[in-house]
Amino acid sequence: MPPAGLKLLYPVKSTFPITQRFGENPQWYPITNGHNGIDWGIPLRTPIYATLPGSVVRVAADNTGYGNHIRISHDGNLLSIYGHMDERNYALVKVGDAVTAGQHIGYSGNTGRSTGPHLHFEVREGSTAFNPEPYLSENINVPPAKTLFKARVLETTQPFLNIRSGPGILYPVIAKYSPGDEMEVTDIGGDTVWLQTKKGFVAYRIDKKTLVQILGMEDEG
Repeated sequence: MPPAGLKLLYPVKSTFPITQRFGENPQWYPITNGHNGIDWGIPLRTPIYATLPGSVVRVAADNTGYGNHIRISHDGNLLSIYGHMDERNYALVKVGDAVTAGQHIGYSGNTGRSTGPHLHFEVREGSTAFNPEPYLSENINVPPAKTLFKARVLETTQPFLNIRSGPGILYPVIAKYSPGDEMEVTDIGGDTVWLQTKKGFVAYRIDKKTLVQILGMEDEG
């Protein structure tokens, strides 16, 4: 039973879509009788944040299960796990480091048993995982995304360019850009090449057809 009054910070911005919840798909997870954490679909190298203050007990690099991941021990016999992190330079912490709630600890990826870029977030009491979703009560205070460069929808992209909630065609369409529309790009990632804009995610290229023209990099400073 989790401690009374437990509050967890989101390990990513809460606007990212949850792609798999705790307890879902028991046919895929017969040992645990369902998924033992929460998955968020996010672009490669999305910043990951500690859900509680604690001490880093494992920074593991492997090609199975959680892949590259970080484990943090917390008061109350709790342990948080951040799985499927990036292939290189994924951790900003090391074993033995003390971390604060909301501290940037690393970058998401697609390592281990993963079918696409996402974060697997798991919280255990002792050795038993529990559903962390009811305890997620505060969003991470993430600075506004900086514009990397500007882009324009090509006139040959007809009749429009879909804006999706995540970096892939399985994410729902939430809006559309028309040919000639300009956008500010804040990140690059996804299964292929997807651009994260301030309105959502768009494909840069589909079936070898380029959909978006890069206009130029933003000046530093």
